[in-house]
Amino acid sequence: MTQKEDDAREDDVRLARVGELECAIWVARMRRERGVSDGDGASARATSAAEGDTRAREEDEWEKAFERARAFENEEIDRVSDWERVDRSRARARGASEREKGDDGDGRGEDVASSATAALRDAPSFEDDPDLDERLVVHYGRHKGGTVHSFKLSATFDAPPLRLIAVAREWDLLTKWNVFSIDATIMLVRGLTHLVTYTALWLPWPLSCRDSALVVRAVFLGQPPLASVTNARVHPDTCDGFQSCVPQSSAIVLARAVDPEDDVGIGFPKGAEKRKRVRLVGNSGARIRTLPPAPGTSRLRTRGDMVLHIDAQMPFVPGWLIQFILKTMAPWVHRMIDSMLKSTKYFERSDSMFQPRIDANPDLYDLVRFRFGHEGVVE
Repeated sequence: MTQKEDDAREDDVRLARVGELECAIWVARMRRERGVSDGDGASARATSAAEGDTRAREEDEWEKAFERARAFENEEIDRVSDWERVDRSRARARGASEREKGDDGDGRGEDVASSATAALRDAPSFEDDPDLDERLVVHYGRHKGGTVHSFKLSATFDAPPLRLIAVAREWDLLTKWNVFSIDATIMLVRGLTHLVTYTALWLPWPLSCRDSALVVRAVFLGQPPLASVTNARVHPDTCDGFQSCVPQSSAIVLARAVDPEDDVGIGFPKGAEKRKRVRLVGNSGARIRTLPPAPGTSRLRTRGDMVLHIDAQMPFVPGWLIQFILKTMAPWVHRMIDSMLKSTKYFERSDSMFQPRIDANPDLYDLVRFRFGHEGVVE
């Protein structure tokens, strides 16, 4: 096998590794049509057959993930039917004395409850912050008689996509900025854009905290720029002639519940066995895409949309809890993220929370820069 043939065999894998699944599928198809040989002789044919089975499974996985990403964008994000928009009226949060009783079974929830209570006391309401409803749009959906509750959150941020992606990717930092988070662990890194995570969140009394374990995979949609291809260590000629069937570039983050057969890497953290677990079902995830700068500015903006279909694993979910999630928790988290993305406490400085992680992972974050444009500056 020549070096050129070996490179042709590996280009699709390199592209898939960085989330460019549509282009990877196209490259694999072009390679087969060109008839790139895997060698001669009986031994080579046996190797070719075994590798062919492996490649067929890989390509089938790529195609399923790509089609799921497209379906997520078309059916979950862009479709507006079956959703009810949450209005600006906000029910008063439950009494502080009740909220502070929340615990996760190992004592850690008490500290989180105190922090959450203090943060919520100071947080402005919808009435206090009339522009909030324009920056954050919340929808809710549920099928009658079912146990699945669906949430759709959409927001525009005056910051480039790289920063929002960093907040999502550096999941183990969640407890450092989210007052509702009790535990956040990256249990396994399967690839540059493929993780297995664990999360535990505090809930108000009389409920205990709930946790979830997720397999998360990012897929890029739309035409990849030349710099994105070369950053994946693929010669640009390899993708010559490829045209994406998706008109607008975006990153789709697909999430599903961990199944028993999944590899969970380092395993669940201490205390996880005591917690009650919820499961993501259906096509859950998020979409991140670039918006042009606001008039009079040069910094890229970001549109983020998230859809979560949550099976609470309980026959009855009290209405006050749904209201708490929709009108208290979601706006607080949005407001926190919005402020972080523009702050040097979290970005740009070498001693900030996320910048050292960005600098230490150029394979991922250079890809994001090339895919979505320059990072911009902190104003």
